[in-house]
Formats: sequence, structure tokens, C-alpha cells
Amino acid sequence: MWPLLARIRDFGPRGASLGERPRANRRISAGLEARRMHPIRIGRIVRTLRRRRGWRQVDLATRAAVSQQTVSRAERGRIDELSLALLGRVLRALEAELELNVRWRGGELDRVIDEGHAHLVATTIDRLEDLGWMAIPEVTYLIGRDRGSIDVFASRPSHQAVLVVEVKADLTSAEGTLRRHDEKVRHGGQIARSRFGWDVAFVARLLVLPDASTPRRRLARHAALFDRAYPLRASALRAWLRDPGGPTGGVMFLSPTRRPSDRRDFTSRRRVRLARQPLLEHRLDQQAPVPRVRFIDSSIEHSTAE
Repeated sequence: MWPLLARIRDFGPRGASLGERPRANRRISAGLEARRMHPIRIGRIVRTLRRRRGWRQVDLATRAAVSQQTVSRAERGRIDELSLALLGRVLRALEAELELNVRWRGGELDRVIDEGHAHLVATTIDRLEDLGWMAIPEVTYLIGRDRGSIDVFASRPSHQAVLVVEVKADLTSAEGTLRRHDEKVRHGGQIARSRFGWDVAFVARLLVLPDASTPRRRLARHAALFDRAYPLRASALRAWLRDPGGPTGGVMFLSPTRRPSDRRDFTSRRRVRLARQPLLEHRLDQQAPVPRVRFIDSSIEHSTAE
């Protein structure tokens, strides 16, 4: 049994939207989305979709650019023997998609991961509103086969400007960030007109990162990519936000808003060190001393017994 939950979505014939799928495909997709995936069940799905197309295993292997043995392993549920990349190629050849979900202590995992992102989104909205923008958080969309969520969707009615903001608590993938942000910008005008009734003259993009050394270092590492998509920085970006004059892109580094109730900022690092103790003469009948632990925070330092 995989320690992950998975589901497979069948998009039907290539080029068809979700609303245009044949009735049989819609029934299969609904059933697959509703049930958790076991490796054996994944194998049965692969076999079913292959047979629906009248393919042999070797036909599917050719279209997925994998070996026939890989297809056989997948259909027999021997998923642990395959990499996610290979399994993804097999499913894409069948016009299906595998989605994985890691579960940990109910909903606590989402809360832990999203805490820093939520603080950064709130700070971004405050900054944009101070500069005269109307900002809306977490705007979802489903256009054709593209779907996702825009972290902050902003408008400047006086300039008929729309700003698609991507907020990243951690910049892990340069190519992935650029690709997903570009998709959102492409759909920005349609979303603004159809959902909010905004007049749109142009759509711009803004990438928001934490003001920390690691995001800055990763951005500099891929400067050739990011400088073309996000040419504005610092004072030039602030001037554009005050008076937007056309489609462009920029990068903004922000320190998340720190509320009085917060004990520490989410970006601070907390290390645990054992405090040094003077050497003691141990006797056979003497219990070993309890080690003292010193917690080091970005702004607070104290000691306590473990």
C-alpha cells in the first residue's frame, strides 16, 4: 500500500474540454475522483483505459515512450517498481492525469505549509491597497483544460489595469513558477471581464517573495530567466505600481506582517543546542545531570531544562 493517496482524472478525447467529454468518460472520471487509489486499482484503470482505445500493451508503450514491461508492471499494480515520471508518461498517453496527496495528522499539514504563504499574501494585499489597487485573494479559474488559483488578483480601475500576483513562500522551481504564472496572466483578462466586470486595457504580472537571503540567492541563480519576465525591481516597480503604464512584470520582496499575538515571525529559524556544562565527578550512586537546552530564536534567547 502506498503511503500516499492518489486519484486519476480522464480528460477524454484530446482537445475536448471537461464539459465536452463523452458521458461514459464522465462516469469513469467521477468514479475515479471519488475513491482513493490503491496500486492494484491504478493498474486496473490503466488496463481499462488502454482497452477502451483498442490498444495492445506494446501500442501504449510506443505512445508513452516506455517499454512494454513498464506497461505490464503498471497494469499489474506493481507501482512501487516504477518512478512517478514513468507512470505519468503512461497515463498521459491515455489522456489521464495522476494526482497525489500526502496526508499527515488530518488538516495540520496544510496549516503548517500555508502559514507562511498566508502571512505573505496578507502583506501583499496591504501593500497593493496602500498604492491604490483593489486586491482580491485566491481567485480560482477553470478555462478549458487550465485550472488553478491566483494568489492575489488586483485591479486599478482608473488605468484599466489588471495585476496577476504570484506569491511564493519558497522559490523551488524557476521553470514551474514561470510557466504557471504565464498561464494565469494569459487568462487574466478573461477572468477580469467575465467574473468581475472590469474594463481591461492590459494585464501585468508581479512575483512576491520573502525578503530573505535564500529567495534572493535562488532568484539571482536564474537571473537570465526571471529578468526577462520580471524586469522591474525596487523603486522602478514602486513607481509603476503608483502609475501603471502598460503590461510588464516585477519582483517584490516583502517581510510578512508580524502581528502582536505572534510569538515569532514564520521566516525565523529556530535551532536547539545543548548548553555546555562544567565537568562533574560522577559516582556510581549519582544520577546523571539533566542536560540543559538553549533555544535560539531570531529575537529571543532563553534556557530551560529538557
